[in-house]
Amino acid sequence: MEETKVFTKLVRDKVPEIIKSNGGDFEMETVSGPEFIEALSRKLIEECNELFDVQERDQKIEDLADIIEVVYAFANELSVTPEEIERIRLEKREKRGGFDQKILIKSTPIT
Repeated sequence: MEETKVFTKLVRDKVPEIIKSNGGDFEMETVSGPEFIEALSRKLIEECNELFDVQERDQKIEDLADIIEVVYAFANELSVTPEEIERIRLEKREKRGGFDQKILIKSTPIT
């Protein structure tokens, strides 16, 4: 009996085609609605973990691009444009600032 590896994870649209062209076989399904939102959430966590784990600058840049791709897919699924997200980002930056000063809070009293 042939051993299989179970992934159950969201992949980019051309991955099945790439697997086939390399002589591979796979089982897949398409998802939508809440199941797609959950898959996107898991993919975002996966991509963020990959960013956290690598040290090389070029790989970090690729991982950031992957994160942006997932964010755009999320935006599309929520019927929101990247421009709307950018507007909200800028509003939050105006109210709360960005990360330019590289501040790390070490502790604060519990009140």
